[in-house]
Amino acid sequence: MAAKNINPYLVDARNVWIGRRDTPLCAVAEMVSGNKPIDDGNYLFTPDEKAAFLLKEPKAAPYFRRWLGGEEFINNIERWCLFLSECPPEVIRSMPEVLKRVDAVTRISHAY
Repeated sequence: MAAKNINPYLVDARNVWIGRRDTPLCAVAEMVSGNKPIDDGNYLFTPDEKAAFLLKEPKAAPYFRRWLGGEEFINNIERWCLFLSECPPEVIRSMPEVLKRVDAVTRISHAY
């Protein structure tokens, strides 16, 4: 069935503008910086950097996730993040190359 009208919210409905809000609709934490890496590049990898890192630290493979920020989305750039929030501390300590990255980010985070 063809849409009668596709509005700015990309649905078949009349044109309604909800408008700008400076406050959330419900009780949630304030968003300060959005999707902003503050790791000084220690957790972000190009495909080549990821491959080289995994040669040194193959146990880190399950902890890589695809990273998609605005630049990556708009320019179709493949980037990877070493995502350690679900990695047990004892596993992190068993991976020297990962531990170097964690230590570097820890030093940076103390500057903020």
